[in-house]
Amino acid sequence: NHCSIHELLDRWLSIDEKYEIEKLALFANVLQEMPVSLILTEVNQLDTPIIYANRECEIQTGYSSNELLGQSLDKFLSTSGDQSAIESLKNAVLESRTCNLIVQTDRKDGRQFENEIDLKPLFDDYGHVTHFVAVQYDVTSREILIRESELHRTELSSLLKDPSNAVLIADNEGRYIDCNAV
Repeated sequence: NHCSIHELLDRWLSIDEKYEIEKLALFANVLQEMPVSLILTEVNQLDTPIIYANRECEIQTGYSSNELLGQSLDKFLSTSGDQSAIESLKNAVLESRTCNLIVQTDRKDGRQFENEIDLKPLFDDYGHVTHFVAVQYDVTSREILIRESELHRTELSSLLKDPSNAVLIADNEGRYIDCNAV
């Protein structure tokens, strides 16, 4: 007489155990479907390999979970980016501390994006770090806007300081509210 795995579990597990399994399955589904990129790494192995990457991480990087698993987190950071940010990330792992930074990251297709990484250590009951969770955000658009804003601010500042340019600032009704010193 053959029975399914569900029938076997029904026979062997208590109601509380079934409930805990259902909660774990729900939690796994929530992590998989979160609208932010999540990576989990294991500390007790060489190079702190990735042991979990959710669907948003696959979308963001272009790599499948299978391609990400077992890889070091810094493998996907661009070598043409800010090396001090990459060193900060590596030091945070070595020192078992949180870290928030923006680094250039390479997608599978070779395109780069500005990746804000919020890295946090996870501790066991004895206070030892066992894993790191990395929450990642593609902040490329934001970083471009910041750079453009800084450029416009610099241009406006030099325009206002140039005595050969008279600049008048008006409100929505056309009344002059400020001017530069000419």
